[in-house]
Amino acid sequence: MTTEIFCSFLHSLDTQMGAQNRQIILFVDNCAAHPKYTSFFWNVKVVRYPANCTSTLQALDLGIIHSLKTYYRERLVQTSTCLMESGNEVQKKINVLEAMHYIMTAWQQVSQQTIRNCFRKAGHKYQSESNEMACDDDDDFGQDWEELCRTQKYDFQS
Repeated sequence: MTTEIFCSFLHSLDTQMGAQNRQIILFVDNCAAHPKYTSFFWNVKVVRYPANCTSTLQALDLGIIHSLKTYYRERLVQTSTCLMESGNEVQKKINVLEAMHYIMTAWQQVSQQTIRNCFRKAGHKYQSESNEMACDDDDDFGQDWEELCRTQKYDFQS
C-alpha cells in the first residue's frame, strides 16, 4: 500500500458516500501509507488509532481475520481431500488465481454476526433493533470515544 493508492481510495470513497448522501467514520492504523491530513474530505472522517493498539481495538485483529483464515484453510483441505479421493495427485502449491478464489469463498462465509461481534469487542456500539452502528450525533460519539480512550489509556488523534 502506498499513500497515493490509499488517497485515491479515500477520494473514491468520499465521492461514493457523497452520492449516497452519507457521512462515515473510517478508522485507520498508523501505517505509513495512511495520510496524516484528511480534513478536506466532506463525507469521510478519518480517525487514526494510536500506536500499538492493534490487538485491542482493531476489529479485524479481534477475530475477523482468524475466521477468514479458518475458512480459507478449510477450503484448501477440502480441495486436497477431493483430489485424493478421486485418485488425482494432490497439488502442494496453488496459483494466485486459485488463492483469490479461495479467499473470496472464505470471505463470503464470514458471517455478519462474526463481524458485528468483533466490532462490539473493539468497543464500537450498535443499535439493537437494526444492528447498524449507532450514529446519534457527534457529541454522543465524542463522549463515547473519550470514555473508551480513558478506559483503554490510549491517545487518539484524528
